Amino acid sequence: MGRPNAKNNLKIAFWELYKTKPINSITIKEITDKAGYFRSTFYLYYDDIYHIYQEIEDELLLEWVDLVAQIPIIDSYDLYLENLIKFFDNNSEKIYYFLNNDQEAFKTNLKDKLYSNIDIVQSESSMINEYFISGMIGFFLEWYPHKDTISAKEAWMTYTSLLPESIFALFKK
Repeated sequence: MGRPNAKNNLKIAFWELYKTKPINSITIKEITDKAGYFRSTFYLYYDDIYHIYQEIEDELLLEWVDLVAQIPIIDSYDLYLENLIKFFDNNSEKIYYFLNNDQEAFKTNLKDKLYSNIDIVQSESSMINEYFISGMIGFFLEWYPHKDTISAKEAWMTYTSLLPESIFALFKK
């Protein structure tokens, strides 16, 4: 099924294009030309442009959800925060472009993934969850343009210091 790494190379090519133009302006030909493949290779892995977009988004969101799901089981909050900072450091560009290009859809998908993969105490959960996620997104969007002068660690230490202790009680084993 295709050449080794072809699928990943197609994702990389798509991402480079997505950073410069809206998804509805990207063509399969542009992706395959940039990646050095024929269109038929694209169709071995993907149905259309939105399929590749969705796969990249899903991978990112599932990694994020896995981190959030660790809150109640990790022994050390400092270790959890360290893992979260690494995640944002490694994925900040993707998060930024997903949020900037289609914030509401990404936010909705993030919520759907979070809530379908972890158990959350339900009391007042919709308001608190909205506060938590909207705050995180807003904070991230303000930080990203300054990421060269403010490290991810500094930013997330500031963010978590602003959260009430009780926010983490929402998540249970």
